[in-house]
Amino acid sequence: MTTVLTATGDRPISLNLLSRWMKNQNIQPDKWLIIDDGKIPLPYDDLLDFPEYVIYLRREPQRTDPKHTLGINIKTALKYITGDVLLFIEDDEYYAPKYIETMLEKIQEHEIVGLCRSKYYNLRTSRYYVNPNLGHASLAQTGLKTKNLRILESVIDGDAFIDTRLWVAFGGKSCSDVKTIVPEKGIQVGNGKGILFDDGLKDCLYVGMKGMPGRVGIGAGHRSNGGIPDKNNEVLKLWMPNDCEVYLGLNCFEKTQ
Repeated sequence: MTTVLTATGDRPISLNLLSRWMKNQNIQPDKWLIIDDGKIPLPYDDLLDFPEYVIYLRREPQRTDPKHTLGINIKTALKYITGDVLLFIEDDEYYAPKYIETMLEKIQEHEIVGLCRSKYYNLRTSRYYVNPNLGHASLAQTGLKTKNLRILESVIDGDAFIDTRLWVAFGGKSCSDVKTIVPEKGIQVGNGKGILFDDGLKDCLYVGMKGMPGRVGIGAGHRSNGGIPDKNNEVLKLWMPNDCEVYLGLNCFEKTQ
């Protein structure tokens, strides 16, 4: 059994798109936990269109909350996680239909699995960025076996970069000396405890979609002036050839260069 965990807040457009990508998955999870701590709770009508396996958890924001509440939301969700595998699915990401299927295949012989060399695309500015992270994976592209939830719980407290601490706990690195990676073989970490792999730069398993309306996240992908200009959205079309028009057709903001 597989549990998917999404922490969200004040990103209704992104979450609505994520619901679409989840429905399109070749393999569906057994449970999808959505933890919402937005100033405006998700409208009930939006939840009616979600699959039956969705469990919506409302965490009211507190005055004592830190700027980024991912850690608090994960703690809120821990007791609701069931099954053998936990996958982190973030609301501002694109996930191709074979994403969950591939992650579950990769994790069979390991304790933790992740996609490295993170790809970000800022839809507002039409700029892209490929992060050379080959020692760990972003949380949005990480899955672990639930028997390791105590390890996850032990690394939650600290700054907002829970992903780095989690991978270091399994033998990964905050930055890596690895220069190249063979997607089919991947990179073993922690004497085989974990596996990092790269899905390439064409017809990708995922793309981090930044610059979307709603609460701003962390990381380099959110910087409006970062990355490389994508003329005529050619890179986006290469990364997600079957679904790029969904994003290009959005009229929720004016693009800037």
